[in-house]
Amino acid sequence: MSVEIIPPDRNDNSGIPIFIQISNWILQNIESGAFQPNDRLPTEREVSQKFGVSRGTVKNAFKKLEQEQVIQTIQGSGSYVLNRHGVLENWNKKEALKLISSTLQKLRKMDLSEKELSNLIHLCLASQDSNRLLNVAIIDNNLEAMLDMKNQLSYLSQISISIFIMESITGSPKAEDLLENFDLIIVASPHYKEVTSLLPDLKEKVIEVAVSPSQEALIELATLDRNARIGIISRTNVFLITVQETLFSFHFKPENISSFFELEYTVETFFPGGIDALISFSDAHIFTSENFIPRNEALRAKGGKLIRFEYQIERGSLIYIEDKINSLLPGL
Repeated sequence: MSVEIIPPDRNDNSGIPIFIQISNWILQNIESGAFQPNDRLPTEREVSQKFGVSRGTVKNAFKKLEQEQVIQTIQGSGSYVLNRHGVLENWNKKEALKLISSTLQKLRKMDLSEKELSNLIHLCLASQDSNRLLNVAIIDNNLEAMLDMKNQLSYLSQISISIFIMESITGSPKAEDLLENFDLIIVASPHYKEVTSLLPDLKEKVIEVAVSPSQEALIELATLDRNARIGIISRTNVFLITVQETLFSFHFKPENISSFFELEYTVETFFPGGIDALISFSDAHIFTSENFIPRNEALRAKGGKLIRFEYQIERGSLIYIEDKINSLLPGL
């Protein structure tokens, strides 16, 4: 069954040169099957009449397709379609390049480096080629920080993350047995040397990363009045001490800082003397529970602030993690 030839569609306002429009028209007809391998194409005269252009313009279109090995021109005989597989391959590559170029333009607006873009493309390809998840361990002494790290790495669909408090590693006589089945072990900088000394046979799997309070959290703290009364809700003592030390570095007064552990703080709990700002970790109940909405709104209504004290893996370390995961994924 023959396929109808797609009629010419000349557009003088498209900004695309006419000879390109002619070559695209021929490619579209090859793609549709209207022009089959070894078919003789319409003559230059016939094409020039269809498009209402000079034969010189058509000659340029044919020459372009010859250079791309789409057609072959035999002197005195005409122009013929070459093997269709090669034509389709060229056509698909062109369309792929257009799509990649368009996507890259959008991605560059996201402030991602070429290295980050390259890592993400490889990770995306790997996730389609393999169903295997890499097992990744995170080790630190700060539970709240590890939960933020896990959340920050959640875009990496190729990994399954488990977290380990430092004490569970240092207090275990068989720490290597505990971690031997992990493909990658991520350790916050302060504990890297200690962890590698405890895991000599797994040292190649251990990577050091820099983790710090997020810039957003630090900016929020920096804008507070230094005489502000500050409340802290923590899950662990390590988080509490970290927030306190950060506040002291900003010269807040120790006597104006008070705290509760999350389990102690309910909708009926109040800070003595009141507060001007309330600081807590990312998934604290004051942010996630509807019960605290009225309390939070009341604080804001008085000009108070709610501050999420989040941790983040620094950008260079994040790129390093992506590199390591890429190296562990099959086929890359």
